[in-house]
Amino acid sequence: MSHLRQPRDVELLLKTFREVFDILRRLGIRYIWIDRFCIVQDSEADWQTQASVMGEIYKTSFVCISGLGAPDDDAGCFYD
Repeated sequence: MSHLRQPRDVELLLKTFREVFDILRRLGIRYIWIDRFCIVQDSEADWQTQASVMGEIYKTSFVCISGLGAPDDDAGCFYD
């Protein structure tokens, strides 16, 4: 997972994630938790481990941005 801590070209991400990074940059927020990237998706054990601390993660967050209702990860945060 250490490779996820390295700088990446944001333009390679899907639109929703690019927009989230733009929002965070404008707010001056340097750290982000994205379930899709922070939890090993095909590992039931990792899901169980992370799910047990997710409440604490979200409880101590500054802001929570959710893409609920989006048809897919490339729809963006703001769509018709």
